[in-house]
Amino acid sequence: MDKMQRPRQKVVDMFKNKIAGGTYLPGQRLPTLLELAAEFDVSRGTVCNALEQLIAEGIVVKNGSSNVLSESIKTS
Repeated sequence: MDKMQRPRQKVVDMFKNKIAGGTYLPGQRLPTLLELAAEFDVSRGTVCNALEQLIAEGIVVKNGSSNVLSESIKTS
């Protein structure tokens, strides 16, 4: 894994843990990139890369200019 993948994967994993813990719920609009960057203590670019991966996995969907947690995601 290269250096750029490590922070992105860390954010993806933390995000999935927050979904499992009920912090983010299906259909919920996600905070802005800046808010997520502050929450995860990473750069906005890292959050953007992580969101791209989550979109590719079907966990997050684009809704206009915002990101929304997929309605079909399963939470614990």
